[in-house]
Amino acid sequence: MKFFISQFYKTFIWTSVILILCLLPRSTEPTEFWLFKLPHFDKMVHIGLYSILGFIMMFDINGKIKHAFFICVGYSIFLGGIIELIQPLVGRTNELTDLCADFTGCLLGIILNIYFLPKINKNKKGHTV
Repeated sequence: MKFFISQFYKTFIWTSVILILCLLPRSTEPTEFWLFKLPHFDKMVHIGLYSILGFIMMFDINGKIKHAFFICVGYSIFLGGIIELIQPLVGRTNELTDLCADFTGCLLGIILNIYFLPKINKNKKGHTV
């Protein structure tokens, strides 16, 4: 268990951030901020949160566990689904489109990880001090 937590602490921390932000009562949201007036701003937030989650998860588990892609997508859908089920209990609405935005964000994060991480690692190996 200690190995598991030490290897995936970034994923756990970001999951906690998502849980806190998505389960805050609607009354705590600032309504006067101009971004909140953009159409579908909440979907953009979901995509952003879950793209970071997908990126971090792929970073944490890639090469350590087989089928990292499916684990990341499954975890994100599970987390998003659980949050959508709990939200009515804290005075928020649950929407299927939020879950779709979560899935889209996770895929975006995984794709960014797959595209950029090899380039970052390649640059690190090439520059020795």
